[in-house]
Amino acid sequence: MSQLIEYYPLVGGEDLVTPPLQIQPGRLLFSENYEPGEAGGYTRIQGYERFDGRPKPSEASFVVLPFDAGENEPAVGDEVNGSLSGSTAYVAGFTLTSGDWSTNDAVGLLAVHDADGDFVDDDVLTNVTQVNTLATQNGAQQGQTAPTDELYDQWLQASIEWRRDQIQEVPGEGDILGVWQYNGTKYAFRNEVGGANAAMYEATPTGWSLVDLGQQLAYTVGSVADFIVGETITQGPVSGIVSGYTITSGDFSSGNAVGTVYFHSLSGGAFGAGAITGGTSGATATIAGASTAITLPPGGKYEFWNYNFFGRSNGQTMYFANGVGLAMSYDGSGLSFIDWGLGTIYPTHIRPHKNHLFLTFDASLIHSDLGNPYVASAVGGAAEFAVGDRITGLEVAQGDVLAILSRNSTRLLYGTSTIDWDLREHSLVSGAREWTIQRILNVRYLDDRGLTQLNAVFAFGDFKENTFSQLIDPLVELSLGNESDSVTVREKDQYRLFFNDGTGLICRIQDSAQFPQFTRIRYPIPVITCNGGENSEGLEEIYFGSNDGFIYQMDSGNSFDGEELNYILRIPFNNLRSPRNKKRFFKAIFEIDAPTGADISFAPDFSYGSAFTPKARKQQLEVDSNIAYWGEDIFWGDFIWSGESPASAEAYIEGSGQNMGMLLNGSTIYDAPHTITSVILHYKVRGLKR
Repeated sequence: MSQLIEYYPLVGGEDLVTPPLQIQPGRLLFSENYEPGEAGGYTRIQGYERFDGRPKPSEASFVVLPFDAGENEPAVGDEVNGSLSGSTAYVAGFTLTSGDWSTNDAVGLLAVHDADGDFVDDDVLTNVTQVNTLATQNGAQQGQTAPTDELYDQWLQASIEWRRDQIQEVPGEGDILGVWQYNGTKYAFRNEVGGANAAMYEATPTGWSLVDLGQQLAYTVGSVADFIVGETITQGPVSGIVSGYTITSGDFSSGNAVGTVYFHSLSGGAFGAGAITGGTSGATATIAGASTAITLPPGGKYEFWNYNFFGRSNGQTMYFANGVGLAMSYDGSGLSFIDWGLGTIYPTHIRPHKNHLFLTFDASLIHSDLGNPYVASAVGGAAEFAVGDRITGLEVAQGDVLAILSRNSTRLLYGTSTIDWDLREHSLVSGAREWTIQRILNVRYLDDRGLTQLNAVFAFGDFKENTFSQLIDPLVELSLGNESDSVTVREKDQYRLFFNDGTGLICRIQDSAQFPQFTRIRYPIPVITCNGGENSEGLEEIYFGSNDGFIYQMDSGNSFDGEELNYILRIPFNNLRSPRNKKRFFKAIFEIDAPTGADISFAPDFSYGSAFTPKARKQQLEVDSNIAYWGEDIFWGDFIWSGESPASAEAYIEGSGQNMGMLLNGSTIYDAPHTITSVILHYKVRGLKR
């Protein structure tokens, strides 16, 4: 019989429960650091890289300066300066074409990165680091080119690693407590050294900068009207801008309000005992003395939302809770605590909804006055709901209904205010594990039975069959109790769930009718806290904090912050529709999209890995990339000559068995993600196994 050819796409994700004879050949038995491809196949994940507001390591580049009269050999990382241009940059490497440094007549190319301007012809290049004359630039500055691929890679990698070394951890000690984006700025929270307080930092072009949280004043005899966020309070020449306030007893309309006003931008000296006045609201109050600086309690885990309660274009405010102190708000200038008079009972979860601010206190849900997150009073429209089961999170479900998820139960809050609130029991035996709740097409979360969604519980009841993680149930059961956080990646239709050992799950959800696809992540560090959002340009970014004090951007760069990114796919045994026939296998051809090439090893296995079947040799796949054609305007490092299009990689096989499985694996620090979309097998069918 002549050779037969079998083609099948690689799609579907991991399947750990289907019997071997029934499993679809394109699914996976195991994966590590691949994700379901957006157009099919399996795509190696991007890595992550440290972040503090400075330029990303992965976006580093270099320029080339032709030089002559070279006098002193530079070292990688040295700072150089041009005498005519005044530009400075850092050395990524060099190559000589003639002469020698020792005879002061070296001629060649100098690669530099992170230049603050353009170097020019006849620039005398001074090595600032070594304090000596380096060489003279001879000709125009060139772009990101190199004489060979090897030098291109070497210079680019030096540029990347220099940038990485500049980025610092968040000051302080211990785990990262929270990370968030607000008005285009990234914020991070970590305990100060000594652990007496936590601190808030913002990312800047020069790294993490401590945020001045503002000042606070305790007041009594508050009257006329409540303070207004953004108004100026005064006492003679002294003034400050209100960032929030609390009322712990009384009210302004009765002239007996007691609480704290929080402000920033103190000017004109210091407040003293006496009266203060709100310039916009006309509020008056009495203070006992000077203001004090606002500080944050140590520890906790932060949960955030951005919301506009005030009906003005600049009213967007950042609201957050941490479980160890009062809820807070930050308007970009000053911080305010949100104190509803509950003493030392502190909220864990937070969610704005229907123009109220909702906070969870163990098994109770309390919301603010309508349109005023700083006050919770019956007369202003505040309310409390006791649910009898510790609340693990809040999320808005389809129909604009607030889902109140507890550890072992679920409730739904219909309505818009105290006029028509309707709290309904959704399930008294199914709930969500903390930090796993996200919304992607539906409210999704991890329950003791597996990953589920709200509408499935509503429609079918509290049964394991209603989970959407059935194909990976053994893995989910092993990980229960280790979950640390979760996030959605909207651009990829993904729900990601992380565990405290650095592992995680990627779940791609294309629509409600399709079964989700699962693959696994394995990071060398744990994801302690993570959040996603849009930057100032409207692009989605995801950041996470770990136990080493760094903030990392997820899906950025091609490595694990400079460490190798390992990747594995184990493809199921395929019997090619004849489970009892022996087969001779000759070749496997993989369709691979690899923009910068890929390091992939291939190892086949036969007859379910039987010890009585000879093992085939492991081999390296030759994966070409960035195909170039003669006549195009291209540079070294941007292509590989004589590659085929479309990309494919062939592996010759010498082996026999009833079926064949495959293991693909590799590692990288600098290669861009690749996608393996399909496989073609060449084989012959032989006799029946008897």
